[in-house]
Amino acid sequence: MKKIIALALVLVMLFALSACGKEEAPAATEAPAAPEVVETEAPVEETAEPTPEPTPSGIEPDSGMHTFKSDVNGISFEFDSKFVAMQNPVGNVTVFAGTEAEIPFCTISLITGNSAVEYLNELVAATKIEHADAIVTAAAEPSVLTFGEKEVNCIYYTYKDEAAGGVVACAYFAEDLEDGNVVVYSYTALEGETADVEGIVTHAIETFALAK
Repeated sequence: MKKIIALALVLVMLFALSACGKEEAPAATEAPAAPEVVETEAPVEETAEPTPEPTPSGIEPDSGMHTFKSDVNGISFEFDSKFVAMQNPVGNVTVFAGTEAEIPFCTISLITGNSAVEYLNELVAATKIEHADAIVTAAAEPSVLTFGEKEVNCIYYTYKDEAAGGVVACAYFAEDLEDGNVVVYSYTALEGETADVEGIVTHAIETFALAK
């Protein structure tokens, strides 16, 4: 009898072990994936390049004397390339003696319809209207100056201009050409600071030519 009971206990234990073996272990949980890091390039700051100063076409600054030739009205003259020469649509030229497009500057222009003296007399009358009470030294009648073999008519006047920084000096030189036209040279600068523009105008008068 004891053997039967012992055998029964063994069978019960075997069934119990078999039942335990069938239970599945819980599946291992996967750790959440780390977020993907996206590398972005830092924005490159663009620095604007400074605007170059205007220079005459084909001229290296400070390259010595240069002959300017207008491709519109044919005027030609020499100027120092350390200055800046700009041509307007009708062919007349402004030479800036400073670092910006403002005074001091010179102009070389070709005009028609007047003689040199007539042009300057009209300009004298116009300055009295334009500058009125600001005039310091009034323009007188044109006087004749000699530049080498050339005789050129000239007027000179000054006026106060707070925006310009003081008293402004203006001189106009007009020369009658053989073809009946008139070439006008002028300069505008603060009084006492006219050395550069006087040199530009003097050399322009001495070297002026008109293409045929």
